[in-house]
Order: sequence, then C-alpha cells, then structure tokens
Amino acid sequence: MNKYNVKAIRIQLKNFAACRNWSAFRKRFVALMPLCITEDGSGFDDKLEGTESLEAGVKTPSASDKQKLELCRAIIEMKFKSSQHTESSGIPSLLHDLCLKFYSKSIVSSRHKHPPVPVDILEMVARLCSTKMFVTTYGKRQQTPLGLLLDQNPPAFVVERLLSIMARRQEIEDENPNKQLAVLYMRDINNEVPLMQAVKRLPDRDDIVQILMDFDRNTSQSLLCVDKKGFIPLHYLLHRELKDLDAAGDDVYRVVVGQEGHDIGPELPSNLLFLLQRTQEAFLINQGFFSSHIPAVNFNERVTDGETTIEGWWDDCSSRSSINPYIDSAEALRAAICCAHQLTNKIDLSKLIWILVQNLVAQNDLDSVDEDGNTFVHWMCMCKATDFYVSGKCPLLPFLIAEIPDMLLRRNNQGMIPLHLAIEHSKEWPLLRTLLVACPESAKTPNLKRKQMPLHAMISKGKSCYSYGLDELGELWGAYPEAALIADPCTNLLPFQLAASLNCSPDLQKNSCGKHKKGTNNGHNFRKEEEENPLLLCNNNSKSLSFVYLLLRGAPEALKF
Repeated sequence: MNKYNVKAIRIQLKNFAACRNWSAFRKRFVALMPLCITEDGSGFDDKLEGTESLEAGVKTPSASDKQKLELCRAIIEMKFKSSQHTESSGIPSLLHDLCLKFYSKSIVSSRHKHPPVPVDILEMVARLCSTKMFVTTYGKRQQTPLGLLLDQNPPAFVVERLLSIMARRQEIEDENPNKQLAVLYMRDINNEVPLMQAVKRLPDRDDIVQILMDFDRNTSQSLLCVDKKGFIPLHYLLHRELKDLDAAGDDVYRVVVGQEGHDIGPELPSNLLFLLQRTQEAFLINQGFFSSHIPAVNFNERVTDGETTIEGWWDDCSSRSSINPYIDSAEALRAAICCAHQLTNKIDLSKLIWILVQNLVAQNDLDSVDEDGNTFVHWMCMCKATDFYVSGKCPLLPFLIAEIPDMLLRRNNQGMIPLHLAIEHSKEWPLLRTLLVACPESAKTPNLKRKQMPLHAMISKGKSCYSYGLDELGELWGAYPEAALIADPCTNLLPFQLAASLNCSPDLQKNSCGKHKKGTNNGHNFRKEEEENPLLLCNNNSKSLSFVYLLLRGAPEALKF
C-alpha cells in the first residue's frame, strides 16, 4: 500500500465532497471496498469479522478483502496539512469531513443545487473506520464526528444509525457488549459531552436527546457530566422550560394522566419530566443503588411522525420524533426532590414542584410511596437540598405534614420513619425540629433496622452528633425524656454511657454496630481538622462531656442501672 496513492485517493474524494458530486464519490469509494461488503455497507460487521458460519453461505474474508479494508481505513483516517490549512486544522479525516458537510443553513437555502451528504455514504465510511476514529477530535472546539454531526442539526434517524454503527464496532473490537459507548463521554474544548451539546444547542430536538440517553441506558452517567460552569444537562433544560412556564403564566391547564387528558393543572413538557427522571436514575446508580431500586421511567417508545427516506430527508426536515408520555407525577416529584441539590442554587424549582403537587392532589395520590415504601417525606430526609423544602421558596415539607400528618410515622420497607432517615443522613437541625414539632411521637419510635431510639441513633453518629448544639440535642431528648433510661440494644449502654464511650478516642469513632470509621459531618474530615487545630478537638470533647453531664443531671437515676 503506497502512501502516495492513499493521499491521492484521499484528495480525490475530498474534491468530490467539496463540489457535492456524491455519485462520483460513491462510485470511487465503492470500488475501493472489499468484495464481501455490499454497496450500502450492510452486513459488514458479521461478514468481515467472520462471525457467521460457512454453512450459512457467508463468504469469509479473503486476504484481498483484508488488504482492501486496510486501504479504506488508511484513506478514511488520513489527516494531512496543505497550503490552505494550518497545522492545527489541516485536512480532517474523511469521517469528520462528511459530518461537517452533512447539513448546514447554506445547503438548506440551495439544497437542490448542492444536496447534502447521502446517508448511505456516511454509513459506509463509518462502518469501515476503526473505533479510534469515533473518539478522534478535530476543529477549534476539538469535536468528535458525533459532535460535528450534532452541530449540523441532523434528523434523528441519522444520529441513531451512526450511534448504532459505533456501538457495534466497539462491541466487536473490545469484545464487551456491556461496555459504555465511549463517544458519549468525549468532551469538546467547552467540556461538553454530546448530550450536553444537544440540550444546549438543539433546544427543539427532544428526539435527539432521547436517542443519546437510550444509548447510555446502562448507567445514564452522561446526564451527570458537568460543563465548565459546573452545570449538568438538566440545568439548561429546566432553565429554558421554566422560563417558558413563567412566561405562559397560569393560562395553560392540561396534563396527561393515564391515557386521557384531564384539566387538572398546568401542562409540563414531556421532555422535561423524561430528563428529570433519567437524571434521578443516574444519581441513584452513582450512589450505588441496584437496578431494582431504580424507578422505572413511565414513557412509551418514540413514535416517528412519518417515515423518512434516505433520498428525501432534507425535504422534510420538520419531521420530528415525539415522546408520548404517561406522566407519573409521583415519580416526577421524587425525581425533582432527588435532583434539587444540583439545581436550586441557580434555578427556582418551586413552580415545577407546586405544579406536580397540584396534579397529585387532584389525583388523590399525595401519599404515594415508591417500591421501597418511601413517601415524599422519606425522600426529603434522604436528599441533599433539604433546606429548600423546609424553609426556602418551596416549603414542601410543612405542606405535606399539614395535609397528611400520619406520614411522619409511616415506615418504609426497612422499618425507618422519616426522623430515622434524617438522623442517619445527618440532616440539618431545622429539618429534625420540623419533624419533632409536628410529631413528638416519632422521638419514641425505634427503628426496626437496629432497634434504636432516635436519641441513641443520633449519639451513635459520633462527632457528627456534636455538630448540633447542646440545645438541639436536649430538644431531641426532651421530646422523650424516658429515652435516657433505655439502653441501646446494639451496645447495651445507656445514652450517657454511649456518649462518653464515643469520646474516648480522638482519632477513631465507633458506631453502634462496633465498626470503626472516621467522624464526618457534611463531607468534613474532623480527624484531619483536629490534627491541624487542637482547639477543635477540645471543643468537641467539651461538647461531648457537657452532653454527658446534661443527661446525668436530667436523669440521675441512670446511675443506678
């Protein structure tokens, strides 16, 4: 294989593409392809790799076919400089070049004179190149072929076909069908993955967004990839859709419930709810939940508005794939609660939250539980942005308590009430106080997981317990004073003994099950801080001893046990 012949053929194909002479391009490129590959490239993966049996009548690749494949790949992947290009740009690979020329406004205005790239040519080139070309970047923004294609606002079926080819090629070369598609996580110079690019730059293309998420269905971690500003894709979609909701006011009242429409609340865009639930799923997977704990997204499959042909797709660019939703407001509200910590600093979620709550009230489904038995209050006690739901712009917790008071004593499948979860996740004191004031009975309720009272569970948290002041600790004890005389079932120690024992070692803390762990509070490393600041250690010891004396003064009879 002569490198000068490769360069000459590459320049010839580049010239055909430059003048949009696609028939000559196709004829020249097909002449280079292996004989066992059809003109449109179909069947390439199986036939050339020899995975099908000879009994099926499939021709195995010959030495000539393999040599032609090497020639085609060398032509496709060749990048070189010319007098018109700088070293930083140069002539792009053939796949990058076709994606750049696939679709543009200049072609739309004169599409009959300069037709865009035929889809079959793009597929042939994609099928013949190696997987490394799919993640090779080009241009000022350092984009992959997929990123360049998305910039041209292509039809959804073209993106789906290209991703299918990439997934198949990666599966063959890596021999791992469960491996995530690498191109979905490639970032450009703006630190944007393809999904972020579609959400930000293609605001009306929900079909492309869904296709990208479908190919990332195993983990959906591309939904958690942040850009230079630290935002996830959901941030931009919420910002755009909530702005439209604010502009529309309360004049629009319609939402899909089941298979019928009912006038029960403002309409919410289906793409917003779909992305919201998929982002929740990604958060749960990222936190180590198994797939059985991940809520199912209740959306039907895409339905294409009309069949799009390869020859005439540019004449019907208005064709869009639509998402036909079965909107589950309960799942959407749980997703909003789960994702709020990534969004509330820059976006006001209150309007979205109250629309979902209004729909749930109309459906008489405000006390809905998930498959783990968690109510909305349970979810708020586990999520990160709890202050937003307690006293912020969206006081959802007080509203739910007022509507369904017994929700505070409802156990999930692990036997935990909301107060237990709030203590276990070291939530802020305003949340715990709200739960205690609304339901003092919860301070008397042991969890079924460890049989602990809330006071014992809080003391067992170690140093994170002493991040609260003595007044807060005393308030929890005051809700059920008899707890000072009840032994912890895990250690058989009274509360004052438990508090004293957890303070005996400044370096390590024992939890109620006897496991050693570093004391943490909202992500802070107390052990490191104490080593650097001895005053902090003295302060924590003082709080611990003060709480021991407080318990003994309030219940001196504990010394008799």
